[in-house]
Amino acid sequence: MLDAEPLVGRILDDEGLTGDLDEPEAAALVTWLVANAEHIAATVKTMPEAQKQVAALARVGRAIAAATIHRDPATAKAAGLPWPPTNAESPAEVLAWLLKQLDARNTP
Repeated sequence: MLDAEPLVGRILDDEGLTGDLDEPEAAALVTWLVANAEHIAATVKTMPEAQKQVAALARVGRAIAAATIHRDPATAKAAGLPWPPTNAESPAEVLAWLLKQLDARNTP
């Protein structure tokens, strides 16, 4: 198990990660990203590989923020995100739907 602190720090120090999300949505996205960074630390064998995966996770986080704000299918699809969100009206609902779909993809 690797030390999660530098990986989580990478997420927390990236001020552009949440884009123009409002505070509640930004907090939800950061919480999700931190949980995934901690999972990477717990499952990956080497720090270079973990750093690579966290960098990819940060790119996904940016795409999630952009897709949430702009409701842009092209941004979502280019990042491999599921789309379209069903019954999601507000940015908070879009974000919650995206995170739920991504979590479902990663469930064994």
